[in-house]
Amino acid sequence: MSVCLSVCLSVCPCISRTRLNCASEVRDQLDTDLATLNQYRESFDSIKEVAELDDVDEIIARFLQQEAENFALFNYVTELNGEIETRQEEVLRHCQIHRVTDVILFHIYAS
Repeated sequence: MSVCLSVCLSVCPCISRTRLNCASEVRDQLDTDLATLNQYRESFDSIKEVAELDDVDEIIARFLQQEAENFALFNYVTELNGEIETRQEEVLRHCQIHRVTDVILFHIYAS
């Protein structure tokens, strides 16, 4: 039993152990929540420093703008990859046609 729990029970015996344990759990959860909040603050301070902005709305606007640009670039790259694939297929078809033509010409001139 913790010292705090012993003191509380000796001062006020009407407080049940369950109630004190519950209060202890709540305190532990609050400590965890405060630690998480501090991590969020530190992370946000880092973001503000890197972005060189202090206003949350400006940071969000810049993030959304960058996200839109990244998406547009992704679509462009996807389109280019499709075009490259099409061109590669065309080159392959032309190579196959030339091979067939070479075989035919070889047989014509060899005869």
